[in-house]
Amino acid sequence: MTIRRLVASLATLGLIGCAATDAPPSLPKRTTLVPAPGVFGFQFSKQGRLAYAKFIDAKAAIFVSDADGRNAKRVSFGVWDYGPVWSPDGKWIAFTRDAGAHNDVIIVSSDGGAEIGVGVTLADEVPNGWLADGSGFLFTRTTGRGAETWVYNLADRSSAKAIEADGSVRAYASPDGKWLAYTVTKDGKSTIWLRDREKKTSRQLTTEGFEQLWRGSFSPDGKSLLYRSERSGTGDLWRLDVATGERRQLTQDIAEDGNGEWSRDGTRIVFLSNRGGQPDLWIMSSGESDVQRVTDDALEEADAEWTPDGRSIVASVALGYRHLYRIPVAGDGPPVALTSGDFSVGEEPQVSADGLRIVYNGTKNGDDDIWVVPVAGGEPKLVSGAPGYDGQPDWSPDMKRIAFNSWRGGSADIWIAPSDGGAASRLTDWPSAEFNPHFSPDGKTIAFLSTRDSPGRDLWTMPAAGGAATRLTTIGVSGTFFRWSPDSKTIAFTARAEAGAGAAVFLVPASGGAPKQLSPAPSQYPEWRRDGRELKVMQCDKGYCSVDIWSADGKRLRTLTTGKDRYEIGTSWSSNGTQGLVTWQDILGDGGFRVDVRATAGGSSKTLANPNRLSMTAVDFADGDRSAVVRGLPNGTLLQRIEVSTLATVAKR
Repeated sequence: MTIRRLVASLATLGLIGCAATDAPPSLPKRTTLVPAPGVFGFQFSKQGRLAYAKFIDAKAAIFVSDADGRNAKRVSFGVWDYGPVWSPDGKWIAFTRDAGAHNDVIIVSSDGGAEIGVGVTLADEVPNGWLADGSGFLFTRTTGRGAETWVYNLADRSSAKAIEADGSVRAYASPDGKWLAYTVTKDGKSTIWLRDREKKTSRQLTTEGFEQLWRGSFSPDGKSLLYRSERSGTGDLWRLDVATGERRQLTQDIAEDGNGEWSRDGTRIVFLSNRGGQPDLWIMSSGESDVQRVTDDALEEADAEWTPDGRSIVASVALGYRHLYRIPVAGDGPPVALTSGDFSVGEEPQVSADGLRIVYNGTKNGDDDIWVVPVAGGEPKLVSGAPGYDGQPDWSPDMKRIAFNSWRGGSADIWIAPSDGGAASRLTDWPSAEFNPHFSPDGKTIAFLSTRDSPGRDLWTMPAAGGAATRLTTIGVSGTFFRWSPDSKTIAFTARAEAGAGAAVFLVPASGGAPKQLSPAPSQYPEWRRDGRELKVMQCDKGYCSVDIWSADGKRLRTLTTGKDRYEIGTSWSSNGTQGLVTWQDILGDGGFRVDVRATAGGSSKTLANPNRLSMTAVDFADGDRSAVVRGLPNGTLLQRIEVSTLATVAKR
């Protein structure tokens, strides 16, 4: 799936050498493992070998090495391969291959050789984990109707659905292979279930509806499940006894705690938390009462995993935070940082209609809040700062209101607040999840996504002043990206027309009616020209993607992409439609993303100035089209080993 490739690339690793970094005496020593640029995603095998994804020769490939990064060997040869998962015997690796607008699951011998495609449909597929006996593995297949868990049999290379349930299912196998722990998501509520693989019976373990599992949720002895719940409004870690169903809350801070991983002996858990005011790694004993900080710096850690000997933690460490920049389109001035500090700006910041302000969600106060900052620069102003997640902000056309998604009421709902600050009001209060609101250009209606009465997500609309909601689609929406036409009569979105089909761009009347397919699969990210006559669409083929121009009646007019092997994302049009911002991946360079200003009729193109060689994604034109607003991240992440065996005994909280 394209957005995963974008996120992975924004965290492309730039490793300098295999040397320990400086750290304060009170913090553990760090050692860089892999001295090569462009490494991300990793896993240790039970036998102690390391598999990781590495950017090389304008592609991303899977490598296998010793635990210290030595004796590396390339074992995959796709366009963009990542997320390696070892088989229990260490002989096989399953991984994800980005095929452009969807993911495929591939298997390869850990010694290299012929690849085996699993499914290789136009649906989105990712590996969940191997079965204990190595006979196969679980993978998730996602269509517009939701997620299904399938089991792949290595012997006869067949696949079958693992669980039938009313809702989206993501399942993970216990260490002994006897159980499947899985979540069922329906109407925005996610609950945990347990299935006996031999008896083929299931029982429900939780009922609250805010639970999340992951590949490492089972404890090494299989007796406990580690899961994350947002029942309190912020994410906390919980432990569940598989036999009795007893649950215990492990973290109780007003902060976001998650990404927990058991040590191999099951006595400790490493997790990510922003309780210290920034994302850092912490560890606790499985007895729940002791917590100790592992990292304390301005960097952002992720994907933590214990080393086989239990003495260290390996994590990817980003070299900075995502911030907003204003860049003069004419090149007559330097880039200007609009946000700064030890926090990150979230996805999809938006420029106001007059081009003078930007709304975004950021973690400046420890969790995601809504902020507004002038395009000219200045102090950001807090618009909404309730505990928990506030995100996906959208301006009203008159710039007086901001719609956003918030978990403050216990579930994902649509809220609206004055753009100058003030009390927020709730627009939806359903048991399902509602998110990603967008005002219509005439300001009368808000379109949003909802899981109500759907195993996946669909488009709904409601009056901006509140009132009854109307469902627009029943085919399911892929991703979260959709756009109103300038006349407020049509919405462009991405969906799969049928199970197993690739994602394509569709148009649906805002007043209701059957959706009409605009572009062939795989395609996504439609963006209307300001006069409504044309749309920019990202069209993909075998891992490469171009930005094409389509007429509103479904005719491909031209392409903005030059060159054959390109990976480009369509974004914003200028106000008069003559220019466009195009985000593209520098696959022949460092793998980071750059932003071009291109003539939409074809021809001229100019790459914007790049402050500090950031990996950048375009937000929009601003300031009368004189400037471009981009979101940038230092193009580098370290894969580091962090020694924790020398830490002092943990203290009581």
